[in-house]
Amino acid sequence: MLERNIMAPFSFVKKERRLVFSLNYGNIDAVLAKIVTLERAVKLGKKDQNLLIENIVQSRQNEVSFNTSWLENLYEEIILETQGDRITPLVSNPGRIMLTSSRIYFQPFNNVEV
Repeated sequence: MLERNIMAPFSFVKKERRLVFSLNYGNIDAVLAKIVTLERAVKLGKKDQNLLIENIVQSRQNEVSFNTSWLENLYEEIILETQGDRITPLVSNPGRIMLTSSRIYFQPFNNVEV
């Protein structure tokens, strides 16, 4: 939505705020470790920042395995599971690729395509 129907840069209003988070499905130590790592990345130069964020994303993606409930047939033999990208015009979506005896599957890391 455009303010007064004028295309202009966003204006940011800095205010002191207090944010409260409630963790339902995780523990505070794991979340704080990730927050501290991201905070450290923000304070680095652009090149180092991009490398650190890329390493964080890569390690998170390596932790994810293909969800076998997506298989059409439970008796399909799994031949290969690897990381890959689904590339469409203007979009590259990372995910897991599963090659079975009868099909090839792609499971995105995010739920954009689901």
